[in-house]
Amino acid sequence: ASSNGGYTLTREELLRTTNLKAREWRHIDPEIWDDEIEAPDDKVDATAATTYIARAIADCTDRPTADAELFDEFCQDFKGWTQAMFERAHATYAKELKQILRFKGVYTGCVNMPPSEVVAKLLRKEDCPKWPDDQFRSNAFCNGTWRGGLR
Repeated sequence: ASSNGGYTLTREELLRTTNLKAREWRHIDPEIWDDEIEAPDDKVDATAATTYIARAIADCTDRPTADAELFDEFCQDFKGWTQAMFERAHATYAKELKQILRFKGVYTGCVNMPPSEVVAKLLRKEDCPKWPDDQFRSNAFCNGTWRGGLR
């Protein structure tokens, strides 16, 4: 459970700093916020998968981690996850995970690729993918990224 001295945090307390809309918050369960997920498990509970991804999104939002360091954290947090596991989660959450990784400097491939496919492919990479020059110049990065400071 996501407890803070015996107090379960609300959806708003958990997600208000993210870009997820309040109407999407209903797809997570604050009671299981801190739970780990065994992977691979292609039949993972949809709410559990969504909540786990939401926690990663909140962590990405709240911490200055970016670029290769963020890629490494992502790979550690989702070790063993399959595309089917990402597809079990609410689609908005996989999409936001893809977007925040990209915004914080992790190359996620073609913009129009399905989010669950993108994040699953990222997990199979050995190193943080290199940005193609044309996309590097046109992508919006947050200022906290190494890439954001170079442009």
